[in-house]
Amino acid sequence: MSRTYFRQTSDTDEEAVKQAYDNEKRLKELQKKLLDNLEAVIVPDIRRRTDYRGDRFEFRWVYNQGEHIVESHSRYRIPLD
Repeated sequence: MSRTYFRQTSDTDEEAVKQAYDNEKRLKELQKKLLDNLEAVIVPDIRRRTDYRGDRFEFRWVYNQGEHIVESHSRYRIPLD
């Protein structure tokens, strides 16, 4: 699916596949960093900045004037740029 997206700006199918692979790898690395730092860094920061006290967290990648990871319940935003 992301290959179709990258094909719009790539000269070849092979380049689109490589871009899709590289992007998936990057997102998996971001996910690992988020999970590795969730309890010690991110949850305390969410609570401090947003006053969210719930125990459910749902993170999404969004592009809105740059890349961000947004936590849906608290509206916490991590800029990636």
